[in-house]
Amino acid sequence: MRTLHFFLTFIISGICVYFFLSSKLKNRNQLQKVRLNISQWMKMTRNERHALDEKDYKRTFARKKKLLNKIRQEYVSLIDKNNN
Repeated sequence: MRTLHFFLTFIISGICVYFFLSSKLKNRNQLQKVRLNISQWMKMTRNERHALDEKDYKRTFARKKKLLNKIRQEYVSLIDKNNN
């Protein structure tokens, strides 16, 4: 029984360490991509930067709008659920 507890504790702690390290590596890779984008950004012309900013703005706006619509739908469904 003790061996089983030790084994389960070992497996669970290993899984936790794996997820922790994988999330750290993912964050580090994202930072490296940002650094590369900064150097590319500086090499772009003014018009190219403006076009990229506008594209990023539209993409962000669409994502936020989609999220807001999803939140509204969930809110309406919760209200309907509570009223019934």
